[in-house]
Amino acid sequence: MLNLAIFLLLLLIILPLGKMLSRIFIDNGYLSFLERFFINFGLGAGLTGLIILYVGLLGILYKWLIIIMLIFLFVMFIKDIRIIIKDIILWLRSFVNAHFSPLERFLIFSLAFVWFFTLIGSLSPLLGMDAASYHIQDPKIFIKAHKVFYLPYTRESLWPFLVQMLFTLGLLLKGVMLAKLFHFAFSIFSVLGIYVFCRRYWPRANSLMAGAIFALIPAIFTGTTYAYTDLGVVFYTILAFYRFFLWLDTKNNKWFYLSAAACGFLLGIKITSAVTPAIILFLYFFNKVRENKTIKEKFLPVIIFTLIILATGGVWYMRSWIILGNPIFPFAAYLFNGAGYMEEKLRYQLTSGIGTGPVQFIKMLWPLTLYPDRFGGESIGAIFLIFLPMIIFVRKISKFIKYVIFITVSLYASWFIVYQYVRFFYPTLIFLSILVSYIYFNFCKKDKIISKTSTVVIILLFCYSAALSVYHNLDKIPVVFGVQKQQDYLLKHERIYEIAQYVNNNLPVNSKILILAEPRLYYFNRDSAVATLIEMDYMADKNIKNKQSFEEYLRSQGFGNYMLYMKDYSRNGCPDTPLTAQNLFVGYDKKLLKETEFVYRDEHYVYQLWKIGDKNKN
Repeated sequence: MLNLAIFLLLLLIILPLGKMLSRIFIDNGYLSFLERFFINFGLGAGLTGLIILYVGLLGILYKWLIIIMLIFLFVMFIKDIRIIIKDIILWLRSFVNAHFSPLERFLIFSLAFVWFFTLIGSLSPLLGMDAASYHIQDPKIFIKAHKVFYLPYTRESLWPFLVQMLFTLGLLLKGVMLAKLFHFAFSIFSVLGIYVFCRRYWPRANSLMAGAIFALIPAIFTGTTYAYTDLGVVFYTILAFYRFFLWLDTKNNKWFYLSAAACGFLLGIKITSAVTPAIILFLYFFNKVRENKTIKEKFLPVIIFTLIILATGGVWYMRSWIILGNPIFPFAAYLFNGAGYMEEKLRYQLTSGIGTGPVQFIKMLWPLTLYPDRFGGESIGAIFLIFLPMIIFVRKISKFIKYVIFITVSLYASWFIVYQYVRFFYPTLIFLSILVSYIYFNFCKKDKIISKTSTVVIILLFCYSAALSVYHNLDKIPVVFGVQKQQDYLLKHERIYEIAQYVNNNLPVNSKILILAEPRLYYFNRDSAVATLIEMDYMADKNIKNKQSFEEYLRSQGFGNYMLYMKDYSRNGCPDTPLTAQNLFVGYDKKLLKETEFVYRDEHYVYQLWKIGDKNKN
């Protein structure tokens, strides 16, 4: 459990770092301990990610330097750290001594149970498509080079990488498990954020229910165990809206500016999160239009809001613009003089979902619940399908819930139009969870029969989620506690691991591996690149295309000696990509060096490693 201990020490640096920033804007005495805990983590984690970025940009990303910096911060914040530890102890005592209703005790137990098994999953070796493709793969390259830089033959190395910078910190200090704990922390603090957000308007049980509903969504707790960034998006989304609602309640512009900082960090994770500051600005003007204020008084805060977003999140887009001429590379090439990929290569809406249209918009929750495979992920559970229709029976909807409904519909519409992938739906699930809690306490609890029935349904759904958390993480317990070797675990669970080990042990150190139909590169200790991404560069450069064939271009870039091809025989397997071992390097001598097969549950893959020789003279 060394990874967990190191992470807790990092947390003791991140929290006072955030506290230092929050003191610039607001008086922390106005907030409860949990609210300060929530806010300070958000500011501290965001600033930590930016620090790692700037250290990397300077080319001094060394472990010894980062350790010295952390020790310096620990010593500098020692007084605040003592206060934080004291506050945590006092809060734990009050928690233990507090009187909870049977429902609250059930919710707390459910959270603790699912979080325990989710923590087990978070402490297990690296799995997952995007994690092994770039979330952890790119930080591994940054650490090796001691700098953060644009990686050739990638789409994402100039994307907003705030969470990946935290992964870089964890990977640099200890390894993959420490890096993954940042995503686990974002999950925990997101639930805390939902609780403190609702607690400003609701009783404790209602707020706890909202947080528990979100935490026990199968897609949420299964996604938590991967080194992804989606729960970072969730965290900063709820933080941005929480601060905005504090502005609504107090009209203190400092909360509006803190909301901007959260939006900046949010845009430092995903460009699609731009919908959040857009909603906040719309609601801001909706409130300001009725006030008897001057133009300057209305628009100056908006200008400051925008500048803060640029200060906290603009660096990612400036880098891409300076290096590649497109701040959102590889998208919208037509807006940036062709800098990016062809539109037909970026039609993400066709890869998941059920299409766009009025009928799909209305009925989307049904297939999203019952057919999650269409949306590329785990189910969101049946709780929303069961409870949300009951909102039509709720009378006298509060102002808070009216705002929540507007935010929900806005986030949902953005997701529906942009990319119908379940992980992009997470921010909407925040507010759907709040709505379900509202419906339960303001409609279901008003009638004895409906109350008992709905309570039983929620208990059964939570028990199902608890069983699912066990199912997903039970086989990880041996490797987490050292009973099983990581190598044995990965051979069984990670499809690329066996062939990657063969490459690492048998091919020359300076080898470059051309990868076909497989984006997972993390476990290769040789230079490797995905053929389709190299092809993108080849197709975009007309001068190269006119001078040489694609095979000749590959050879000129050093990728003409070894080729790894993956064939997917899984039940829901993808069809062959245009580039295969058969239609690439036609007319060249090819020798099959190694073939491996991976079978686990409904997955079935075959890998072929080829040695490419010279052109066949015949």
